[in-house]
Amino acid sequence: QKHGHVEVPAQYQHNGNKLGQWVKTQLSLYHNGNEGNLPVLSAERIYMIKNLALAWGEIPDSTPWEEQFQMLSDYKERFGHTDVPLEWEENAELAQWVNNQRNKFRDLKEGTEGSLNDEQIMMLVSVL
Repeated sequence: QKHGHVEVPAQYQHNGNKLGQWVKTQLSLYHNGNEGNLPVLSAERIYMIKNLALAWGEIPDSTPWEEQFQMLSDYKERFGHTDVPLEWEENAELAQWVNNQRNKFRDLKEGTEGSLNDEQIMMLVSVL
């Protein structure tokens, strides 16, 4: 309300709350539902957020996957490896994303159909 819109930058915090990350997560969950992936937003939450006039259809300059990959690259530059602990409090969203990528990569290796495309696989392999 203060800024007259709900386009919240991903890193925006208000009173210690990571509002930007929350909005980004809601958009990802919403798009998951549209693409047939899990997890998804409940119908009630979609209704409530749409009443805030959140711009669901806008596509950011880079996809959330690419943003997360960049954060992983930054993590590797900082720590010298990509073994982000699942309980890493500094960036819990990145920790969860890395865990999800590990699971998707494992599924691919086991012959299960995965949701990683060839470009994403190559990008992940490049930072290992």
